[in-house]
Amino acid sequence: MKDHMNSLGFSNVYNENEDFYERVRTETVPPYDVLVSNPPFSGNHVEGILRFAVKSRRPFALLLPDFVCRKVYFQEIVAGGTPIALIAPTEPYRFWAPGRADKGIRGRAIVPKAHGLEFGCVWVCCFWSFQKKVIRWWRKGERSESFCKLYTSANDLPQTSTTKKRGNPRQRAKARKRMALAASK
Repeated sequence: MKDHMNSLGFSNVYNENEDFYERVRTETVPPYDVLVSNPPFSGNHVEGILRFAVKSRRPFALLLPDFVCRKVYFQEIVAGGTPIALIAPTEPYRFWAPGRADKGIRGRAIVPKAHGLEFGCVWVCCFWSFQKKVIRWWRKGERSESFCKLYTSANDLPQTSTTKKRGNPRQRAKARKRMALAASK
């Protein structure tokens, strides 16, 4: 990561394999100008890093599941004047899932899923006092063939993931039986 960021002109990058939340808890987060992260999507990671980023009052770019932008906690965290820009790819991101050579499983590119349903990802960004300038700069260069689109409201994001809840265990068992029956015909 450091080498890649250096190749892009960012010479002072902090990217260490350590417990970020422990650093937050002990108030030992290293000084930084911009927080860029692709946090784990499980547990409370997304909410935790979003709260930290907004509270820090420093620019940030967080790669998050797009459905997070419609969650109540997201709206509560960014309420009160946090200027949010959402940068969404026109094609879904694919993540590299490393294989397990010891088990004969090859690595592959995957679209993220939650409860068996694919979802899209979006960069949730905040540039604070530079927000309007950054948005003007983006819009000035935006083209119809751009790989990403910028949105200033979660309501404007295209609905790429379903918000349908997973059924209870009995419903899922019935669905599996229906699918097995249909496959056998």
